[in-house]
Parts: sequence; C-alpha cells; structure tokens
Amino acid sequence: SSASDIDLTVLLELPPELQRRLLSDIADAFGSVPGVTATAVLAARVPICTMTFPSDWSSPAGAPLVLTSDLVVDVSVGNVIALDNTRLIRTYMEVDECAWQLCLLVKAWARARRVCSARHCFPSSYAWSLLAICHLQHLGQLPNLQGLGRP
Repeated sequence: SSASDIDLTVLLELPPELQRRLLSDIADAFGSVPGVTATAVLAARVPICTMTFPSDWSSPAGAPLVLTSDLVVDVSVGNVIALDNTRLIRTYMEVDECAWQLCLLVKAWARARRVCSARHCFPSSYAWSLLAICHLQHLGQLPNLQGLGRP
C-alpha cells in the first residue's frame, strides 16, 4: 500500500561520521537515477537515507518493477537493534493472527490521521505496533515474550 516501506540496514560497524558519509553517498547515487528521489536525513537519532521509487518507475537497465503505489526505502547503517525489533514484532504476529490484523488496522488509522511519524514527533509505525501488542497482552490474548526468558 502507499503506507508501506522497506527498511534496510547496512551491517557495518562504522563511526557515526562515516555512517553519515555513507548515507549521503547512497542518497547522491540514487538521487541521480531518473525518477528516484533520495534524501539523507543525517540529523535524526538514527540517520537514514530515504529513497522513493514512483509507482511508474522502471530501472535504467529495463528490469520490470510492478508497483501499485510509490515504494519508499529507508536505509540505515549499523542499526542492529532494528533487526531485533523486527524479529520481536514478527514473533508476535506468528503467535496470533489477530495481532497482525490489529497492528495493520492501528497503523492504517494512525497514518490516515497523520500521527504516525517519529520525525514529526509522533509515535513511529513500530511504536503503534507495540501499543497494539500491549493492548492484546492486557486482554490476555498475547503473552509477554520478553518476560518468558526471565527467572
């Protein structure tokens, strides 16, 4: 959907200045590709490069890409905690189909009301998912997976 994106992290241990430089270079490289917009957001808590591929985009090599809406790709460097966050959310989604449905519904609601953007001081998509999961835990429908391994 138009509210979806792909989050990528480059698994390199680099000092912050080199991380920002790499993201800036990625933005410059993709920004020169016809039809693609790329911006390095270097002042963020976790610096990223955001690239947007329009729904009618085709690669310069002619490779087919079928999109029903614009594709947004966020690239970070060394953000390994994001991988843990992804695994946590995926595990909850596998525990109960209702969790997946509620998370999608809550995130769609937040996006429609424009209150889903960490860079604009609103909860992120991840935070909205955690709130939905917390609600289901409060109802007793989901376990606390983080608490299962504690003595």
